[in-house]
Amino acid sequence: GIIARGSAHHSWVSRVAFDTKESTNGNYRFASVGEDGKLALWDFSFDSLLPPESQRKRTRSLLSSCPKDAKPIVSSSSSVLSRLSVWSIEPISIVSGFPYPCPLSDVVFLDFGLIAVGWGGNVSVWLRPDANQRNDK
Repeated sequence: GIIARGSAHHSWVSRVAFDTKESTNGNYRFASVGEDGKLALWDFSFDSLLPPESQRKRTRSLLSSCPKDAKPIVSSSSSVLSRLSVWSIEPISIVSGFPYPCPLSDVVFLDFGLIAVGWGGNVSVWLRPDANQRNDK
């Protein structure tokens, strides 16, 4: 199994939602919202993992010789894993300072886009680009 730490939020994460429309072939798109008022968008795949700090030099050479379907396994004798033994991932985008800044409580992907909800009942909606816009880039 993989244990990975994301580095987008500076407070508790309230919700994580997976985008089933954009998650295929071992690549996963998801969003997280938190009490820090941030929405983070993530694209996750094995290739996007950054090795634990304690293994960065050694892992670079190992990853170049590993098959693509290999899965890292992290173990620790401690019940709490340190930053030195946990893989990490970076978000592709972080959105903060919504029209009404407040902690965010929910996020959901729908066919047409993404909805984020704040504690005060504020709702923000982002529409997906249509297929023609994606192919033009």
